Amino acid sequence: MCPLNCTENQTSLNSTAINACDPFTESSTQVKCIKTFAYCSIMFLSLFGNLAIITIVSKNKRMWTTTNYLIANVAASDLLISLFALPRELAEVFTGPRRWLLDGLSGLNSGTAEGEGLVGL
Repeated sequence: MCPLNCTENQTSLNSTAINACDPFTESSTQVKCIKTFAYCSIMFLSLFGNLAIITIVSKNKRMWTTTNYLIANVAASDLLISLFALPRELAEVFTGPRRWLLDGLSGLNSGTAEGEGLVGL
């Protein structure tokens, strides 16, 4: 039985079940290795490229224009996404979807983090 109530088709001739939830099944070791390599490559290139942009804009006085500040800010936000979102995606490759390594310590997975932030105001 699929945990997300997906459709299951059964053929009457050979009584085999075709499960429509294939994306939610556990990945093989080869798929995990490919995903790990891809995520690590994206993370490394993102960190290197965005740090290069921020460094170039901040060091060269000629680059201190409004447009380049905007580009540096976009690079900074992309850098933060690379630092915080990609490691979680990489962890999900090994732990499974919708699970977080710090599940008991963090309210991020339960969706209450936004509410807690509003209560603190």
